[in-house]
Amino acid sequence: MSNAEIDACVASTAAALARDRAEAAARRDALKRELAAGNLPLQRKMQAEREFAIAGQSLEKPFYVYYHD
Repeated sequence: MSNAEIDACVASTAAALARDRAEAAARRDALKRELAAGNLPLQRKMQAEREFAIAGQSLEKPFYVYYHD
């Protein structure tokens, strides 16, 4: 595999991870608004809290963690 191919693969992976992080941030923010509104049924509130925790965990990892051995 040439250096150019490796660079392209790394760039593609970095772009995909950046998209995933942006989606997680958007999901987290939407869930924050939904929870703050306070008019959720209990089951949806519990689900939103779980989703919020999952989104938060994925955003806590520094970007470089994905490339660390």
